[in-house]
Amino acid sequence: MRENQLKLKEDVELNSIAMQLDEFLKTDNVPRSRKAVKRIIKNQFGIED
Repeated sequence: MRENQLKLKEDVELNSIAMQLDEFLKTDNVPRSRKAVKRIIKNQFGIED
């Protein structure tokens, strides 16, 4: 199986992405989702707990 390189259709501000991830966690706050969101934020912003 090959991995697809997903890309956004247009430029998006990183703050907008962070806000959408925060909204997502409000509806799906399971450990797997929290870890994925934490990893995305770490990779995009260089922020760690």
